[in-house]
Amino acid sequence: MNRHCVQDYHIPGTDHVIRKGDEIVIPTSSIQNDPENFPDPEVFNPDRFQDPDSIGKGRSCLSGWDRDFV
Repeated sequence: MNRHCVQDYHIPGTDHVIRKGDEIVIPTSSIQNDPENFPDPEVFNPDRFQDPDSIGKGRSCLSGWDRDFV
């Protein structure tokens, strides 16, 4: 997932600055495999999709993929 920084951003706790106009590459695998986003991400569990009301809830991390990174 690629983003373009729209303003300078100092990464807290570091000396690093992402400059306006820099392209940022966010590996989607790190989002998809983060247990804070998806409980037990390494486990294949098709039952997690059985409840039609749960599909899509909390899984909007890719919404706005065409927007600029701030």
